[in-house]
Amino acid sequence: MELLFYTTTQCHLCELAEALLVNTPMPEPIPVDVVDIAQ
Repeated sequence: MELLFYTTTQCHLCELAEALLVNTPMPEPIPVDVVDIAQ
């Protein structure tokens, strides 16, 4: 499994979602690819 995380600078909802991802315990690591939608 792989996770695509769509984000952009100064997006408070993106920051909240990222904090949830980082702090959620997972049984095994899931690769996360960060995609900046401004690019």
